[in-house]
Amino acid sequence: MSNDNLQTRAIEGNDSGAFTDLRKILAAQLIGGAGFSASVAATMSDRGVFQAQKAYEAGQDGTSTPDMVEDLIDRNASHVSVWVSQHGAELCEKGGLAVGTAVGTYLAAWCPAALPVCQKIGQVCGRALGKVGTVLIDKGIKKITQCAKSLWQKAKETAGKIKEKIFSFFS
Repeated sequence: MSNDNLQTRAIEGNDSGAFTDLRKILAAQLIGGAGFSASVAATMSDRGVFQAQKAYEAGQDGTSTPDMVEDLIDRNASHVSVWVSQHGAELCEKGGLAVGTAVGTYLAAWCPAALPVCQKIGQVCGRALGKVGTVLIDKGIKKITQCAKSLWQKAKETAGKIKEKIFSFFS
């Protein structure tokens, strides 16, 4: 099966199997051709195919553009949430190590053994913070997503009211 046929089935035909196959092919090309990691390639291919599908739907008559915006908000929030769950703990651990190194470097002037001890303490604290922090960040992402959706709803309502006033003014 050609890529063109697969793209047509995934985007125009809204075929979920073709959508999945297309994402896999794009991810494989990003890994092999561009050298991206598997998680980055998967996210990029999913985002690209999903946005292309939503752009196609937006161009069709009878589709609900406001619902598409909410779908895009949800999809992007999901990508951020997955990235944080995969990398958040590691980043916190590295941050803790950096703080431990800074404190240890300062204390090493008085006690040379302070550097490795402070580094280890910082790393352990960062690891512990990472386990809790990723859960809290994920909850924050969900709250921000809901806020973005409610702002979108308010913008739609306000635009509708303005449109009604304009039409009633000219009627």
